[in-house]
Amino acid sequence: MVRPGPLSSQFLVPPYGSGFGPSPQQLAARQVVTKELPIFSGDPIDWPLFISSYQHSTETCGYSNSENLLRLQRSLRGSAKESVSSFLLHPSTVLQVMSTLQQLYGRPEQIVNNMIAKVRSTPPPKPDRLETLVSFGLVVQNLCGHLKAVGLEQHLANPILLQELVDKLPATVKFSWALYQEQAPVVDLNVFSDYMARISSAASGVTQLASVSQKPAKKERNRQKEKSFVYTHVSTEQPKATHRKDAEKMGPDGGKSSNSSNRWCAVCNVDNHQIESCTSFKGLDLDGEVCGINDCPKRHHRLLHFDPPAAAKIINAVVTVHRQLSSPTLFRILPVTLYGSKGQLDTYAFLDDGSSVTLVERWIADALGVRGETETLRIEWTGGINKTIAGTEVVTMEISEASGRKRHRMSEVYTVDNLGLPRQTTDYAELSAQFAHLSKLPVKSFRSAEPGILIGQSNSHLLATLKLREGKLTEPIATKTRVGWTVSGSLRKPQMHKQLHMKTESTDDELHEYIRHFFDVESLGVSVVPAVKGAEEQRAYEILEATTQRLNGEKYETGLLWKHDYVEFPDSRPMAERRFKCLEKRLQQNPVLYDSVRRQIEDFKAKGYIHQASAEELEQFDLRPAKVDGTSLNSMLLKGPDLLTPLLSVMFPYRERQVAVSADIREMFLQILIRKEDRSALLFPYRDSPELPISTMVCDVAIFGAACSPAHAQYIKNINAAEQEAEFPRGAAAVKKRHYVDDYVDSFDTAEEAVEVAMEVIEVHKRAGFHIRNWMSSDNSVLEKLGEANRKSAKAMLPEKEIAFERVLGMAWNQEEDVFTFSLQSWEKVRKLLEDTMIPTKREMLRLVMSIYNPLGLVASFVIHGKILIQDVWRTETDWDCKIPAEIAERWTEWIAVLKRMDGLCVPRCYFPGYDPGSYKNVELHVFVDASAQAYAAVAYFRIMDRGQFRVALVSSKTMVAPLRGLSIPRMELMAALLGARLRRTVEENHSLAIQKTFFRSDSSTVCSWIKSDTRRYRQFVAFRVDEILSLSSVDEWRWISTKLNAADEATKWGKGPSSSVESRWFQGPEFLYISEPELSEVPEGADESDKELREAYVFSHLVRQPMVHVDRFSRYKRMLRAVAYVHHFVDKLHARRDTRTTDTIGLTSGQIQKAERTLWMMAQSESFPDKVAILKRNLERSSDQQKQVGASSSLLKQSAFADEQGVLRVGSRAAEAEVLAYDAKFPIILPRNHQITALLLDFYHRKYGHANDETIVNEVRQKFYVPRLRVEVRLSRKRCMWCRVYKTTPIPPKMGPLPAVRMQPGVRPFTAIHLEVVASLSTDACKKSFRRFIARRGSPQEIYSDNGTNFVGASRELQDEIKRIHTELGSTFTNAQTQWRFNPPAAPHMGGCWERMVRAVKSALGSIPEVRKLDDESFTTVLAEAESMVNSRPLTFIPLETADHESLTPNHFLMLSSTGVREPEKFPTDAGAALRNSWNMVKHTLDNFWRRWVIEYLPTIIRRTKWFRDVKPIQVGDLVLVVDENVRNRWIRGRVSRTIPGKDGVSRRAEVQTSGGILKRPATKLAVLDVVRSGDAKPEAEATRGEDVRRISPLSRW
Repeated sequence: MVRPGPLSSQFLVPPYGSGFGPSPQQLAARQVVTKELPIFSGDPIDWPLFISSYQHSTETCGYSNSENLLRLQRSLRGSAKESVSSFLLHPSTVLQVMSTLQQLYGRPEQIVNNMIAKVRSTPPPKPDRLETLVSFGLVVQNLCGHLKAVGLEQHLANPILLQELVDKLPATVKFSWALYQEQAPVVDLNVFSDYMARISSAASGVTQLASVSQKPAKKERNRQKEKSFVYTHVSTEQPKATHRKDAEKMGPDGGKSSNSSNRWCAVCNVDNHQIESCTSFKGLDLDGEVCGINDCPKRHHRLLHFDPPAAAKIINAVVTVHRQLSSPTLFRILPVTLYGSKGQLDTYAFLDDGSSVTLVERWIADALGVRGETETLRIEWTGGINKTIAGTEVVTMEISEASGRKRHRMSEVYTVDNLGLPRQTTDYAELSAQFAHLSKLPVKSFRSAEPGILIGQSNSHLLATLKLREGKLTEPIATKTRVGWTVSGSLRKPQMHKQLHMKTESTDDELHEYIRHFFDVESLGVSVVPAVKGAEEQRAYEILEATTQRLNGEKYETGLLWKHDYVEFPDSRPMAERRFKCLEKRLQQNPVLYDSVRRQIEDFKAKGYIHQASAEELEQFDLRPAKVDGTSLNSMLLKGPDLLTPLLSVMFPYRERQVAVSADIREMFLQILIRKEDRSALLFPYRDSPELPISTMVCDVAIFGAACSPAHAQYIKNINAAEQEAEFPRGAAAVKKRHYVDDYVDSFDTAEEAVEVAMEVIEVHKRAGFHIRNWMSSDNSVLEKLGEANRKSAKAMLPEKEIAFERVLGMAWNQEEDVFTFSLQSWEKVRKLLEDTMIPTKREMLRLVMSIYNPLGLVASFVIHGKILIQDVWRTETDWDCKIPAEIAERWTEWIAVLKRMDGLCVPRCYFPGYDPGSYKNVELHVFVDASAQAYAAVAYFRIMDRGQFRVALVSSKTMVAPLRGLSIPRMELMAALLGARLRRTVEENHSLAIQKTFFRSDSSTVCSWIKSDTRRYRQFVAFRVDEILSLSSVDEWRWISTKLNAADEATKWGKGPSSSVESRWFQGPEFLYISEPELSEVPEGADESDKELREAYVFSHLVRQPMVHVDRFSRYKRMLRAVAYVHHFVDKLHARRDTRTTDTIGLTSGQIQKAERTLWMMAQSESFPDKVAILKRNLERSSDQQKQVGASSSLLKQSAFADEQGVLRVGSRAAEAEVLAYDAKFPIILPRNHQITALLLDFYHRKYGHANDETIVNEVRQKFYVPRLRVEVRLSRKRCMWCRVYKTTPIPPKMGPLPAVRMQPGVRPFTAIHLEVVASLSTDACKKSFRRFIARRGSPQEIYSDNGTNFVGASRELQDEIKRIHTELGSTFTNAQTQWRFNPPAAPHMGGCWERMVRAVKSALGSIPEVRKLDDESFTTVLAEAESMVNSRPLTFIPLETADHESLTPNHFLMLSSTGVREPEKFPTDAGAALRNSWNMVKHTLDNFWRRWVIEYLPTIIRRTKWFRDVKPIQVGDLVLVVDENVRNRWIRGRVSRTIPGKDGVSRRAEVQTSGGILKRPATKLAVLDVVRSGDAKPEAEATRGEDVRRISPLSRW
């Protein structure tokens, strides 16, 4: 075992077991990313793909260590799995597994060496075979890709390897490479790979690359749905030679052996051509040399060499196909226990005497920890089919009887992925009761056991029979083996079965589908199925309309309804021929049947239905299969739209009239031609004799079994009828409405009418190429006129004539007596079930019930009890082939006895035989409904007045078993009423009779009450169904009836069983229907007031108490308190007057004030905790053990709240015994948050303590009150205070604005240097003079920015006058009249921050000069000049000490071209003109360099904001503001904003304020907005205004 290397973090995955899990994105990725890893067997070349798949899938899908462990167990093989086998046991070792594999197989140099070796061993490409160039190019590209992937790109420069690869190229390609490499600056493998990619791309475009066609893998089928199962018989004979494809196909010299296939190629490894004709083999250059690989002496190409694994061998296996007959069969399956190094495991074993080896499923061997040598297993079964299973292991393990002590050794056990053996159920109790010889045996019962191991002759000691129990010849036997007793054999007498290879049995899913179809027929007319036209149906309509056309005025041609525009099938000809040969062999065993088939084929040829395909047709046809690899013709076809007339729409009119007529269309599908483009899908092989070659036949017409044939037939039938409707109106209507598939049934009042319509029907069909025949009628005269009088004698030999009835749409009809007959003797299996006294199985029980065809519900009273029994068996979960439980078997016997009485029952086809046609003018429909705990039913009757007498006939009935989830009887009765309403709709819609009146009768007074009541009062179950009932009927149609008179009671109550007499109440209706005005029982008292299923109605009572005082009207606590006290004072006076007492008090007393306080506290508590207050007050009247607590969700629970004697809620404190504390301190009064009384109380304390000292307020309030989150409420109280809002407001500076454009414009000296002037005064004149001196020295400025000083303002005004006059004295300065003077708002020094900073710098510079006691003018001027020089020599940018290439940029560089003003002497040329030019160029270059550095170094340092970063609410017109003046205390001016001045970015940073003294212009930093609202509008959430970086200024002392 290899020691694992260090752990790598690249293999770590999230610890899902610790609470983490995959993200939604990772869960979604699992739907598209495969979970399986590529197989890795230890080849380093495969490692990059393996590790890349592992890491990417783990990261993308979020697999846990447990999931990765399972993935690694499935993907690792061979040496890779052996090297980490000890780590593949627990999820925590996944990291060790990957680290070990990385160490062994993932080293880059190891991968590179293997890749280089592979490239070197690649054969050189051939000049005459371009595909070899493509293969060689791909090898080179893969090599370069691997080198880049593993990070060893240095190997791309390997000149030796490059030369070796170039030497392999043909001469012409090598010459092209020589030309190509001249264009590359560096020649390496990467360049060579690009060259080979171009060569490969060009070669692939002009050559046909060889490909291996592979059939698509079959999908793994669920074993429970398999129709047959297989097991292997294996022989241990060893072949003489081995090969990767087939050991027997290669001789010892590498060529074909005598027993090999004649069409197998050893080069391509396929069976469709020989090696002599192989194009790949012809390109191999053997050169007469021996192989030489591993000293191989054979003269074959090295690519054909194959060394079989030393430990591997091929096991030939023969597989036989077992089948499960229709009768249950028990195989030798028993429970066992297997043992291995990791423990033991319980499973089931299949003992097979015919198998030569023992097989076990691989997962069992892995779970037991048993390992063995790897071998190859080949299995063969009938039909020449074989399969090779590679990678099977031969292991050894131990086995014992289930939970037994004695173990037995098993050797040569082969592991396979899936045995696929059948599931089996063995009920020993039932077997021992049925077969006496099996009693008293230690056989263990089990259900649905699936064997995990098959024991064959390789372990014959386990198959040996130690004891034997036999019964009769056909009964099962019991055998004892060393691993336990088994019971095997057929449970019933064997039956004759003819089969080709296997016989399939219906699966459970198919049986469930049959049952669903059976109950669909039972639900005809009462099921609600919405008609939805899907995309497939729309496509089918489009194909029908586009391809259907009439040919030659008779037959129609149409196209197949393909699901897709392009359909491709696999090759099916070999399969079809094999099937035909098998059929041919079967027909040879029955010559009569064989002759019948030949005659049928000849008949089809003569009628033009089929013809033999010509050679030209076969070349054009794309042969399509019956079914190959799961693909069949029907799987590619659409069913088409359902154009069938509903069965009841045909059956009901068939019973209306006196004369019945029926017929069917001969070979309806075969009269429809298929267009030539689609006939290639309708081919089949055929020959008349085995001696003749097989020919291909083409079917030219629609065939039986095609999914779309029914849609074709109905569509063509209907469009033909529509075309003939004008000429034959009644015949066309009959074709459309009275046909079901190819059957026509109808009824008429007279024979003449029947003949007339029949003749029209014949003519309509004739014009579409259809021939309607086999006419039957209840009136012989109709048959005579239709020419069918002698047809009966022609059909006398039909088996059904022995019991004298014909089939009409599945119903047995005796046309002589014109009655429907119900017979159970027509099917032998059903007859045996009726006669057999044995307990049936679930399958047999279902067979009998489903054999009763009852679409009209005429015998529903019999069938419903059988369906109830099926439901009861279903609840017991009995298997299909197991006997039904004994308690149900007894009821089954009773039902069989009743069912036998139904045999031979006859019901008139016509509702009223011999009726007067005029009596149909007044038809009444009577519907009876009833329900029980097991079923509910509805039965409908027609009633007419015929010749003065009432006649009643059974129309239809519908019965339903109760849902598996039980319902109450009233609900079941409601379901029955809904069933009756739906039945009424079906009867009315599908009859041509005019129904004048309809009556519904139910014996449930509750249902009658529900129907007559408002549905909104009831629960959804009742409301929805009553609404549907009322949509199908009206309230006045419903009647209550006694149970004794309810005909539907026959179907829902068992009693003595339903009557089989046609004169019974079920068939003839209740007696009161024969009375003109029947007197029925009155509805029971209280039926109209049913209180069942009423919707829960909740009554919410809301007590509104008018408060004594409206606290919302008060803004001060004391005012509110005194107002409430005065109310109490007034009440006390009234009481005194009532009691004739006199009071001397004029004002308020302390008692009244205390009473007012308690009133306010209780008002707040009652409004916030009404329920809790009521509970706690009631506790005052209860004893301690009866007191109730507030709810667990209440905030008062943690406070142990209680009500004192006055009814005030207080906190239940633990300091009750503290004598030093006041009562209020020990038991604080509870006041709610967010209440006006609490807010006013806190406002009182806030004002009391001077609008400050929050902690003092908190401390004082706690001495008497408990307020949740008191500190928060105190802060809110301060924010609500208007005084605090006004007198503590501060300005809110807006976001710092952008820099002016002039400060960022190079070449215009924007505020980089300073200039100091000494002025005699602060007058305007002095300012003008200083400014003129500045212009004289520095030049004329374009723009002047300054504070709003009075001297600057005056200078600006005069400057404007000077500009207007263009004074001569200033003309030299203001020549272009472009100078502008811009003023910042007053009190806005931050807007001139650049020069304000310079002022501070000048002060600092002056301070650094040595002090002189007294400076004269000259000295002061000198000091200012030195300070100016110091400030102008300051660095504008930061230069690191490590860089000394340039000095820091200073303002003096722009003024004097150096930081100090001292310049190095320049060397001037002798020529004066050149000297001037050089000097100017040097100065210009120097200045340009300074400005470039200014843009790069200085400008980025001033663009960053240093404060005021956030956007704030801007000042708006109309805002009330305080104008902040730092020089004036307690006298800030009030004003209202009249105008805002927005900047270039749209933000207003200055505004004009209208004050009592005029309009002031101020910046936003000097305007404090007042959040002034009316006291009634104050909101708790209002916040006080705060500013940033602005010093707090004392507000006005008063407003």
